[in-house]
Amino acid sequence: MPLCFNCGSPNHTNTTCTLIETQAGIDARISYQNNKSKHTKQRNFLEIIKSNASSTITDPVMHMKQTRNTKRGKHDLHMASITYLETLHADLIPYLQQSFNLTTQSTNTKEGTLDFDLSRALNEGTHATFDDPHELALYTTYRLAARTRHLYTILLSDLDVCNQARNLLLPTITDNTAKSTATRVCAIGGGPGFEHVALCSVAAFMASMQGVTDASLTPPPIHTSLYDLYADHWRTSMNVLNDGLKQMNNVVLHPNTKVDTKAMDLRCNGKEQDLGNEMIDFDLFLMCYVLHENAAHILNTNEQDEKKTINGFVKDILTEAKRGAILLCCDASNRLWPVLTDLAIDCGWKVEVKPEKRVNSGAPKSCWFGVRE
Repeated sequence: MPLCFNCGSPNHTNTTCTLIETQAGIDARISYQNNKSKHTKQRNFLEIIKSNASSTITDPVMHMKQTRNTKRGKHDLHMASITYLETLHADLIPYLQQSFNLTTQSTNTKEGTLDFDLSRALNEGTHATFDDPHELALYTTYRLAARTRHLYTILLSDLDVCNQARNLLLPTITDNTAKSTATRVCAIGGGPGFEHVALCSVAAFMASMQGVTDASLTPPPIHTSLYDLYADHWRTSMNVLNDGLKQMNNVVLHPNTKVDTKAMDLRCNGKEQDLGNEMIDFDLFLMCYVLHENAAHILNTNEQDEKKTINGFVKDILTEAKRGAILLCCDASNRLWPVLTDLAIDCGWKVEVKPEKRVNSGAPKSCWFGVRE
């Protein structure tokens, strides 16, 4: 018989009780909650999704949409993916702390001046300076979870452009003699390689959720090039982060997966930097938290019609990317999106309208997606 959570009496419940709360009522509530938790079975979201997997290689997001297109189904998939990523963070962040010789206190607080510089850069549209090794180590460790989660969540969202992006990351069944075609990724302002970690995590998660039990099932090789103004300064952090990723148990990588970094100034076009026509080779372009920090340098106004446009390396991407190339941007502001949209449409891109309204929780508040038609 249920007890009243106010007075502890078995004759009524707390909804009708007029007495003040007593210790007997508190004990009754605690006892009820403890007994309820003992009999409540926790949902293993990873096993739930895998048990519903297809017997062929399938995009788990599309498969769930076709088989369990319900709020519970979407919730199960979202929680399974987040559980997978949080397991990676739980192992990778301590690895970074140890590798960079950081204390827990210095890692969990915004120590130093870089965060102040980044806030100023966002407001003024001028880039921050990334050259202090200790600041870069803190940034790599402190921002890993949020930055990887943002892109990871975007890629697992049910938008057409995200569906196309996931097709580049689906696993394949190969033998020892087969050569898998690499997915080539260009990450502008890629810093230490958060984007590479997110891509590899999505690919590994999708591989782990397949119903195919073939031993040769592996994620595709991912070749990520980080184009950054401070490439030489970021290289040490990039190598530490990538070495740590390779040692994580729950992220299986193709042996040919790799990441490198190249010096590039977003404010200048490729010809000025002797970069040639490299943009035509990439399947996926990523611009995460870099555009608005450089807005003052890449945003220009035409004197004749006063129409604003974007110049520099961003324009190279929009004009030189191959058909089918995908561009994903996320940022802390949305001021540049209208100008970027106008330029992209002029260059033959299909732009997703307000994607941030349709991505899962955990994604950034502001994002922009496009596909070259």
